[in-house]
Amino acid sequence: MHEDQARWDARWQEREIDFSPPELLVDFAHLLVGGRVLDLACGVGRTALYLAARGYVATAVDISPVALGYGQKEAARRGLQIQFIQADLDSFSLPPDNFDLVCVFNFLNRSLIPQIRESLRPGRLLIYESPNQAHITRHPQFNPIYALHPGELLELFGDWEVDHHEERYEEPPFVSSIVARKPA
Repeated sequence: MHEDQARWDARWQEREIDFSPPELLVDFAHLLVGGRVLDLACGVGRTALYLAARGYVATAVDISPVALGYGQKEAARRGLQIQFIQADLDSFSLPPDNFDLVCVFNFLNRSLIPQIRESLRPGRLLIYESPNQAHITRHPQFNPIYALHPGELLELFGDWEVDHHEERYEEPPFVSSIVARKPA
């Protein structure tokens, strides 16, 4: 078993499971038009569950089979069809021009960014939110490699049509977020 998988499996076994969708996703629900969605590092699939209930064809990827198991049970309970994929995103390949929406919450793998950019169809939407450098001040055990730098999301996606960008450094949650549309 991969070290990251074991670590995340243990975390999910200890956590209280919350299936409520991310606030940022709900705040920008008016931009959602349907189609195929990719939920990266999905955990229990709360984003995929929310979007599948709104008609999206959802693919949810995570390293933890424990987390995915919770998501699969909840999807079955709700009567939703979601493709759950257990994979290490350090070595997972995203198909190009395949998705109408890509969602990433609480995950950062900089080497995957080019594939994220390519996986979206032209004119389609990215919703990305992840801890930033200020998060480390409250959670010193958090690996700084996985914290966004000031302005990083704009550097990575600023050439797209940006509907929203925020960096929370003064009060929790200490995250940076962007909602951006890939140029048509």
